[in-house]
Amino acid sequence: MSLKTWNINGIELELNMEDADVQERYENALELFNEERKHVPQDGKLSEFTRNACSLFERLFDRIFGGGTSEKIFSGVPVNFSEYIKIYDNFLEFVNQQTNEANAHIKEILAKYRPNRQQRRSKKK
Repeated sequence: MSLKTWNINGIELELNMEDADVQERYENALELFNEERKHVPQDGKLSEFTRNACSLFERLFDRIFGGGTSEKIFSGVPVNFSEYIKIYDNFLEFVNQQTNEANAHIKEILAKYRPNRQQRRSKKK
């Protein structure tokens, strides 16, 4: 499978979820994201919470795609938790679709070399 491209807010970012190095970078970024999320203060000013939470997404994308990527992704996007969540959701859909396509492709290849159940039973008789 070739590199896949995620199109978001007018930019294109390549991510091949079949590549072990990319998988590792993605996994590590998500682990850090989830760990840092635990430390975002839940009390205090709402504006501080929003800035801290949005900052988590910025660091996540920088870790996955490289430094400065979040500036491109969120350029022109207000520091609005709802908007950041929409972009994150769009990204997860992209990753899931790519993973599902890769799994289907692998199953298709393996099915060519696996006789079907009915054929195996007829040979036993």
